[in-house]
Amino acid sequence: KKIFKMLGVIALIVLIAGIAIALYLGHKFYPTYQEMSIEADKIIEQIDERTFVRLDPTVIVRKDGNFVREFKPAPYKYIEINDMPKKVKEAFIAIEDKNFYKHRGFDIKANLRAVKALIDNRGKITQGGSTITQQLVKNTFLTHEQTYERKVKEILIAVRLENKLSKDKILEYYINNICYGHGVHGIETAAEYYFSDSVNNLTLSEIAFLAAIPNNPTIYDPVTNI
Repeated sequence: KKIFKMLGVIALIVLIAGIAIALYLGHKFYPTYQEMSIEADKIIEQIDERTFVRLDPTVIVRKDGNFVREFKPAPYKYIEINDMPKKVKEAFIAIEDKNFYKHRGFDIKANLRAVKALIDNRGKITQGGSTITQQLVKNTFLTHEQTYERKVKEILIAVRLENKLSKDKILEYYINNICYGHGVHGIETAAEYYFSDSVNNLTLSEIAFLAAIPNNPTIYDPVTNI
């Protein structure tokens, strides 16, 4: 009885300590969270169809706003999701985000796996828990720095994006925006670059070939690492 009573006291102390730590962290980081929420709302308010379509040139200006140089966009062909082969959509969901049509912007299970890997590897990030929506957000609005603040921003914007756009539209923007190596963006552009043909004429193995590249365009570069 004494042992169980002692264990109960210890459990109560741990619980109180946990609540105290949670309240302290909440009080300390809530203002930062509020700022990130406001920033996420502003980003979502400003997006339109052209936000995710790479048609505009890159313009470099000085700090004072004076024009320096304009770079015309590389050859780029946009393809709507209804015009893509079904296997293209299935390939990207299988590789990048198996629960894409089930979650609301971020996948709790995938993030828990990433946290577990983080702990197992003593703080070293070895795998991500990012959904397709999060990846689209990161590639369009954020940097690729591996910080917790950026991750929180990514999730906040992703959740809001899912409330604004349909799943199919998000997938369409993702497939048309990601890099397939050698400065090539978009599945239709990649099909013409690597196979000199439209994505609609590719075989299943050719589609799988292209869908594998964006996971890591350097390692999976078919020109140097066939």
